[in-house]
Parts: sequence; C-alpha cells; structure tokens
Amino acid sequence: MYQWLLLIIFLNVSASTSADNVSINSLPNFILTDAYKINAKPRISQTSTESLQYLSAVSTISSVATSSSQKTSAKFPVALKPNVLAQEPYNQQWFTQGFFKDDETFYISSGLYNKSVLVYQSPHKNLRYFLPPQYFAEGLTVIDDKLFLLTWKEETLFIFDKKTLTPISKLTYKGEGWGLTHNENSFIMSNGSNNITFRDKNSFEVQHALTIQNFDNINELEYIDGIIWANRWYDEKIYAIDSKNGCILASIDLTNLRLDSITSNDKNITNGIAYDKERDGLWVTGKYWNQRFLIALPQLDKSVCM
Repeated sequence: MYQWLLLIIFLNVSASTSADNVSINSLPNFILTDAYKINAKPRISQTSTESLQYLSAVSTISSVATSSSQKTSAKFPVALKPNVLAQEPYNQQWFTQGFFKDDETFYISSGLYNKSVLVYQSPHKNLRYFLPPQYFAEGLTVIDDKLFLLTWKEETLFIFDKKTLTPISKLTYKGEGWGLTHNENSFIMSNGSNNITFRDKNSFEVQHALTIQNFDNINELEYIDGIIWANRWYDEKIYAIDSKNGCILASIDLTNLRLDSITSNDKNITNGIAYDKERDGLWVTGKYWNQRFLIALPQLDKSVCM
C-alpha cells in the first residue's frame, strides 16, 4: 500500500483538493471542433508541472507495480501474441484513460489535473471537451445516447450527450474511479484494486462486487459477451476475465505494440481497450502512444480458471 500513499503525496503537492460543489450546468463548456489541433489553448491554464510530478510519482512506484505483476504472472495462462488486423495513427500527447468505439466514432479520455480532456473522434467530426482543472478524467463508456466519464479521486461520474459532448448531469460514488464499461444490466467499474464492482445503471449504486484473486491494479475495462477485458496498471498485457466467476481465461501480450509506439515520452504505458463490433476485434493503445492497433479476439476456453 505504501506505493499508493507515495503517489497520493506527490499528487497532492500541486493538485487542487478542494471539495467540488459546483453544479453541472455551471461547468465551463470547453469544446473545440478539431481534435487534431492538440496545441489549441483551452480557457483553463495547462501547466506542465502537474504532469511532471505525476510521472515522477509513477516512476517511483513502477518497479513495485512491475514486481507485483511478475509475482502473480506465473498463476495466469501463457500470454498470447496479438494478431494485428489494422493500425492507425494516434495522438501521442494523450494520457489515455478511457477508450471506446461506437460505430465510426472513437471516444477517448485523457487524464491529468489541469489537462483532462474528453475526445470525440470520427471521420466526419472531431470534438474536445476540457474538464475543469480540479478533475482528473478516467474511464468512460457509452450507453444509448449518453457518455459516462469517471474521475480519479473526485468521486464524480459525469454524464454527457454523446453526439455533442454537452454535459447533462453528474452522479457521485465513494472511492477512486479507474476503468468503466457496462453489460446489459449494469455499469462495471474498477478502482485500482482487485475488485470490480457492478453498479445500477440509474443510481450508480453498487449491486455486487467481483474479486479477482492474485490480481490487483485493475484499470481500463471493456465488456464483450460475458468477458471483461482488462488492463492492469503498468502491465504490458490485457486480460480476459469471466464476469461471472472472476476466472482469468487468457491474456494477450502487447509489449511489441507498445515498443512500436515509443515516442519522445518514454512513459507510454499500455492503457486502452475498445471493442470494434463491425470487425469483431479489440482496438488497443496506451498513454502517449502514437499508434492504435486493432487485434483479433482469440478463442477462449471458459473451462480454464486461473
């Protein structure tokens, strides 16, 4: 636990910790219509200090997180190699948190305090919504005509119109928010631990929790036909988890894809899983990657339980 306390200490030096009691209707609507103009200045200050302190803290805990991953990796199925079906350029300045594909549109959330942004990216339209500086954007998912966005420590779920990124309302929850997806009946959320919570689609109240044995740091999530695909913080693999019993059925090693996406920022952590229904594959990417990759979904044996 000390590595997470160290991370919090680093971040609290400069992050705003004042409680937010602003209504969603009073939030500034920083929408830009070209997602590729990454240097366009929003109306909130964006300093590099926060990013540097965050990444400094990340560097401090990375060896601990990697060690934890190595200790438990022997209990998991042998990692599969990704079968790459397609490859596209990706904005290397995005600190990717949430990643979702809806028809032709990609929805992306990029984190960090003072720099968090929600992105709508399609062949026909590009939008960005900059969050107020006290919010750290995390995982997202889309249901019907709404987009739902978690925040890291602010205990706030934002709800947007998915076509315009116009804020609609917000809900609160207890604890940290990391990854978010959904199935037919529930939201599915991670908080960086080994627990995945299933939450009511209207109230966001917890319905039940799924505990994954020997498997912590659960981050980005994507639900497909009874399977939760998951990233782990500072892990090169993505994992297929049975949503009924928590069994780990398979993993795919994305190390080579990450290395193919190396940029001037070497903190390009694997993070981001988006299901492509039309092509029945997974788009994967990461923080500061300059590429995103579509990989084939492997056949899974549900009798395997690790």
